[in-house]
Amino acid sequence: MLNTDEPVIGLVDAFGSGAGCIGNTEQWTLVFYLAAWKSQDGTLTQQRQRCEMPVEKSAVEHWMRQVRAFSQHTLHVQGETASGAVLVRSITPCQAADAELKRVADDLQIPVRLDTPEFGVLEREKCSDQFEGTALWNGSEINLLLRCADPESPQAVISLAAGLFQAQQQWHRRISDFALSQLLPLKNEHWLGEDEAQCTAADFLSRMKLLTIEIDDAGDFTFWHEDGELFFGHAIEVRGNLVDGPTDADIPG
Repeated sequence: MLNTDEPVIGLVDAFGSGAGCIGNTEQWTLVFYLAAWKSQDGTLTQQRQRCEMPVEKSAVEHWMRQVRAFSQHTLHVQGETASGAVLVRSITPCQAADAELKRVADDLQIPVRLDTPEFGVLEREKCSDQFEGTALWNGSEINLLLRCADPESPQAVISLAAGLFQAQQQWHRRISDFALSQLLPLKNEHWLGEDEAQCTAADFLSRMKLLTIEIDDAGDFTFWHEDGELFFGHAIEVRGNLVDGPTDADIPG
C-alpha cells in the first residue's frame, strides 16, 4: 500500500489508463496501474498496483492522454478501496523523469523471448499475459496470439495451439462454414452495396482472409479475418473453443 502521508513518484505500466462509471452520471473513475513507484526517501518499490481517481466525465480524455503507458507522475494518495486499489487524490505529471524509474520502464519494454519447437520464437511484453508470433495456416502466414493465466508457464496454451494447428484442415473448414452460415444471410439482407448482386457462398469465402488466431489456455479461441469489403471494412470475427467448436460470429469495428 502506498503511504498516504507523503507524495510518491509513480510509473504507469504498459496499459496506460482507462475510465468508467456506473449508471448515467458525470462522475467517472480513472483507472490505471503502477508498475513501480518511488517514495520521498528514495525507496523504490517494483510491483503492480491498481490506482483509481475520481474525475469529471468532461475531463476523462484529458487524463487518459496524460496518464499514458510508462509515464511518470507525482501522486497524492488518500486511502484504499475495499478491493485493495489505491485511491488517488491528485496526479501531477513529472517535468523531469526519475532515472531509476526510467530504467524500470526501459527494462519492462524489453520483450520476453520464448523459443518453441511448434511456433519458433514467441515474444511478450513483461507486463503482458500474451505471447505473439507468426505461423502458417492453410498455406498463408498469420499472426498468432497465445494468452495464458500464468505467463511464466505457457506450455499449456502452446500445446493447445499446436493441437489446433495439427488439425488445421478440419478447423479451417469448420471456421469457414460457420462464418458462412452466420454471416452470408446478414450480408445479403443488410450489407449489399448499391447495384451489388447477391453474394454467393464461393464469393463470400474467397473474400475472407484470415489475419490472426488468438487462443488461451482454457481452449477459447478467436479467428480474425479481413472482410474483403463484404461488410465495408468491418473485421470478421469467429469465436469458440476447442471442445464445442465455433460458437459465435460477428463483424465488429
